[in-house]
This record gives sequence, structure tokens and C-alpha cells, in this order.
Amino acid sequence: MVKQKWSLLSQNEKRLIIAGGVLVLVFATYFYVWKPYTLLIDNYTQRVSELRADITWLKKIKLQIKQLETQPKKSLAAQASGLSGRSLIDAIDKSIRTNQLADSLEVLKKSGDHQVFLAFKNTEFDNLILWLINISRQIEVQVVNADIEKTETGGLVYARLTLAGATQ
Repeated sequence: MVKQKWSLLSQNEKRLIIAGGVLVLVFATYFYVWKPYTLLIDNYTQRVSELRADITWLKKIKLQIKQLETQPKKSLAAQASGLSGRSLIDAIDKSIRTNQLADSLEVLKKSGDHQVFLAFKNTEFDNLILWLINISRQIEVQVVNADIEKTETGGLVYARLTLAGATQ
């Protein structure tokens, strides 16, 4: 049946059908094979770049943590004298201001015996973690509770922390 219809067509009509078929084949190959393949490659390339940036960041943080770990930890007597008569909340407040976290601090209040509640808004995660490591070494505080949420802006977080000081 197809052969009969094909034989009835003029030479120009046959050329037109062949050209249309070739054109459909080219477009189908482009839209269903080539374009999805290139989009996939672009996505993987972008993901690899993001992962490389993450690795660089992790290496930087690892180095900073190793540097902090090599610092000697104070003895309990030295920590007690490190507060030098100041309250835990005053020592934490001073440390926050020294480490440029004061701009993002929303709440700083006593929340119990030897405990302080802090809330940070839009603070840099890296700086917050490094500050926590530093302050735990300086005045022997421990994180009792931490609720950290990422924001829409990369690297910034909302953080609600409860810190407990050593009881003397």
C-alpha cells in the first residue's frame, strides 16, 4: 500500500517528503539526544565545581580546627581564674564582641545555673563554629543544646545555643 502511494507521487513530492523526514530526524536527534546530553554534562560540571568548593572549605576548616586543637587546654584552676571574677554571661559577651559576632547576636541571657542562652541571626556558620571551639577552650563551656538552621543566603545560619559553664 505504501509502495503504491509512493510510486504515484511526483519526483518533487518524493524529494519534499525525504527532505522533511531528514529534517524531522535532525530535530528529533537534537531535542531528544543531544540537548539532554549537554544539559546533563553542564549539571555535572556545575556539581563538580560546587563539590570542589566544598572540599576547599573543608580543608580550610580542618586546618583551623587542627590549629585550635594544638593549643593547650587550660586547667580548671586556670579557667576559673580566666573568668577573673566575671560571670559566665559577661565572659561570653566579651568573647562574642571580640570575635565579631555581636552584629548577629539577637539574644544573650542567663537560662539557669551556669547556663546561658544565645540566639544568632544571619551569622556565618564557619565563624560561629570556630568561636564555639575557642570559647570552649578559653572558659570551659559546653554546648548543652544547639539548634542551627541554614538561611537562604549561603553560609549564613540562624542559631539558638545553650551553653553551660563549668561549676566551680
